[in-house]
Amino acid sequence: MKIHPPVEDDWESDLYYSIVATFARAAAPLVCYEYAIEMAKLFDLDDERRYPFWASSWRHAVETLCVESHASREYVEGFIQIFRRSFPKTILDLELLSVTLVRREKFCFKPFWFEIGVGDRITRLQQQTWRIELGRTIQTFPSQSSERDHQQRVDIMNRVLTKLAEYESIQRLWVVELAFWKHRIHDESDEKIDNVGERDFREWCRVTSGSDIVLPCVMSYLHVDYNFTRAPTGRQG
Repeated sequence: MKIHPPVEDDWESDLYYSIVATFARAAAPLVCYEYAIEMAKLFDLDDERRYPFWASSWRHAVETLCVESHASREYVEGFIQIFRRSFPKTILDLELLSVTLVRREKFCFKPFWFEIGVGDRITRLQQQTWRIELGRTIQTFPSQSSERDHQQRVDIMNRVLTKLAEYESIQRLWVVELAFWKHRIHDESDEKIDNVGERDFREWCRVTSGSDIVLPCVMSYLHVDYNFTRAPTGRQG
């Protein structure tokens, strides 16, 4: 498996790939990566706009840490935080990597390999019960290497991603519902407020805003159907 793809006509970039990959294979102390960033600055390689390889090289390093080095969760999360501190404007998109690891890896699988890819999305959910539910579901990933366990991990991943997309859609609908509610409040006269009282008036506007009719129709357009079908029978190189 190739960990760091070559960068044509840019020996500094290729060198940086090699250094980060070597550190990752050895699970070197996290401070080594900070030194690597400082070294890159000496070559003017820290410009995120000129050198888009930063995010891709560190994603490959995360894969190496998980699959080859069997690094702990604390180590991998610390590694990711170093990148985010050093390059706050660069998005380190790990969701595709996490999905790939779930589908491909059969041995020594750890639930946090998937969680690092969707953790940010789960954190942004406003309902604590949703966050707890998804977190507990992720912890049910089996770690055994049988074909049955492998397929079960894929099934759990699909359930989590589908549920996560559903919860995110519901949060978007809350904004739409508030817009309907606000419009209804402003559309009514002050006389109505005087007759029923402000608190009852606001509740009446919420109930009669029409959102209960419109939102179920909108939901079908916001929902994302995640389905990665069956797990592959063998590891893909």
